[in-house]
This record gives sequence, structure tokens and C-alpha cells, in this order.
Amino acid sequence: MWSLVRDAADEGSLRSVRALTTLADMLGYDSAQQRTGLAKWAQRWNARMPAVDNERDLRAARTLGAHLLTPSHPHWPRQLDDLAETSPWLLWVRGKSSMVNADASVSIVGTRTPSAYGDYVAHAILAGISTSKILVVSGGAYGIDAHVHRGSLEHNLPSVAVLAGGVDRLYPQGNKKLLQRLIDHGALVSEMPVGVAPSRVRFLRRNRIIAGLGDVTTVIEAAWRSGSLSTAHHAAGLGRAVMAVPGPVTSAQSAGCHRLIAEGYAALLGHPADLEAIVNHRSSDRRERHADIGSDQRENSHAEPGVQRAGDMTGSHRQDDLFSRESDSLHEGERLVYDALSPFRARFIDDLVAASGLSHLEVREILGILELKQLVICEQQGYRRVAENRSPGKY
Repeated sequence: MWSLVRDAADEGSLRSVRALTTLADMLGYDSAQQRTGLAKWAQRWNARMPAVDNERDLRAARTLGAHLLTPSHPHWPRQLDDLAETSPWLLWVRGKSSMVNADASVSIVGTRTPSAYGDYVAHAILAGISTSKILVVSGGAYGIDAHVHRGSLEHNLPSVAVLAGGVDRLYPQGNKKLLQRLIDHGALVSEMPVGVAPSRVRFLRRNRIIAGLGDVTTVIEAAWRSGSLSTAHHAAGLGRAVMAVPGPVTSAQSAGCHRLIAEGYAALLGHPADLEAIVNHRSSDRRERHADIGSDQRENSHAEPGVQRAGDMTGSHRQDDLFSRESDSLHEGERLVYDALSPFRARFIDDLVAASGLSHLEVREILGILELKQLVICEQQGYRRVAENRSPGKY
């Protein structure tokens, strides 16, 4: 995408009508709505352009042995096409790139602090699908994610970890050996180029890719405010099957799973052995549907990689009431600016523009909103984040 932006740029900028028209023609944007939306994204891309170096990113990827997948590549996972406007422009893959495009796949997510029950269920599920060669997708984090990847390796199942940073960032550090094993026997996937560090907003963004890669998304132990709920809501918004593992009614670790079931976002997974049949059924439906649509009819309109054009990060349903802190209910743009701020050192607007990738106008508007929410304070030296008091959540 950045290659197209640079090719279309007029003297290193997309501010001119000629540059925007050229880029719109390259992308095949014909409608007035598409071209108007492109002008908005161009403001953001202008702020980032000086720091972008495509050749540097490619050299760094080649040094790691990473592969670059685009929608035209034969290994591109066609199930991501269902993300439409929020589909990533490209994927960086470290490991077996062919593994990412699977006939049948399941995304399994959950808490970072599982109980013995959660550990048991994760391994029971993987044992139940061990003869099927279903692709297992998770996020490479501590807890359920790690158990899922380890179990996949133990049962010789294909496994992919979707990372929040570049594929060179084996994060978290405690899972470094596990992630290295995935490079050797599975794959690490990210839409972020090599060298990009993981951040909170990038963890939320990657959840839509985890949901998109799975024909079924399964949640094993998720607390009331678990990030796994974001993945489940993305999957539900795509029309994918969502399964949740029930737990004891007294368990805070299962509160999020119970809510997903109670509110109709997820079906109850009553037995680990049931999952294989559900995945095979849904993957068959997906392959038939994509065959009918045709691979040459991929949506022409995209949002910027990982950024939704409207709404929040939870897919088609808002989750504001799931959170117990004001900052947890911020939408994408607000979160980008908020995460770019420091509670200790004030930052100027130009710094926030560069860090967030938003335009000056968007940053100014968002700072005003954050001030009204008492999350940001304006000082002589710039803007600073206000330290929050964590209010008690559910359970």
C-alpha cells in the first residue's frame, strides 16, 4: 500500500488533487464516497510518510526469513476477505506461509491467567481435533493462547500466532521459545512491519484478524473485561460461529464466557469433541460461499490496515458496559491518541500526530474529547495523560 501511496504522491505529499486522483485511480476507487474517504486517509498517511521506508522493511523481513503476503498471493487466507473494509492490506509471515490459508480453521482465545480447569479444557479440545489437521489460530500471549499453541505442537496440528507487533518481536518475552517453535513448525503472522513494537491498540486490532482467520472462534475462560471478548464480537460480526466454554458460576475467569452465552453472541460448547464437527461444517459452508463469489470479486474498498472507518474495536456490537474504566471505552481514534500520551511527560501535537498516524485536525478534536472526559490535561509544555483510578468491575 505504501508503495502505491509513494508512487501517487506529488512532491512527497498527497495534499494535491492530482496526487489523490492518481491514488484513487490506482486503487480502482470510482465512487464519490470512496474518493471522499480516501481524502480523509490521505491526511493520516501524509503524517506518516516521512518515516516509511518500504525497502528497509523488505530488507529486514528477508533477513528474518519472513514472507510478504498480499491478497493476490496464492497463500493469502481467503477467509480474511469477509473483513471487507477492515481486511489487512498485507500480512508478514514468519514460518510456513502456506499454512495460513487453510481449508478448515479454529481460533481459540481466552484469559492470560487460566485456572487448572481452563488448562484442562484447552488440551482436551486440541486432543479432540488432533486427527483432523484443522488449523489452530491464537494470539501467542500468556495463558490460554500459550496452552493452545503448545497443545497444537504436541498433537502435530498446524498452528498460527497472530502478533500485535512485527514478526521479529517475539512477545511476550516469556513465550519466546514457544514462538520460536511456531516459526519452525507453524507460523507467526502480523500486519505490522518488522521492527514495530506491540501496543494496546495493536492488540485490539489484531483480534479482528484472529477472528477472521477462524471458521469458528472458541473462548476458553474469559473474565468480564477480557480482551477475548473483542475477538468473539468480531467473529460474531462476521457471521462466524462463536463457541464459549462454560465454567463455575462462582468463577470470575468464566464471567465473560457466561455473558457471551447469555446475550446470544456465543453457543455453549458442551463437550470438547463437539468442536471438530462444528468447524468442519462451517469451513465447508465458507468454501462453498467463496467459490460462488469468485476470488476475482474481492472488495476494492479498504480502510487503512487495522483501522475501522466507523465504530469501535468490538466488531458490530458495542461493549462499553463491559469496562470499568473510562479509557477502556475509547473508540479507535481516541485510543490511538491516548496511548501516544504519557502520564509523566507532556507531548506536543506534532509528536502525537507522528505517533498516532492521525491528521492534525483529528488529533486536536480528539484531545478536546479526552479533556472533556478528564483523561488528558493541557499544560504549557503540551498534553499529558491523567492517571486513572481503577473502579471495581464485575465480580
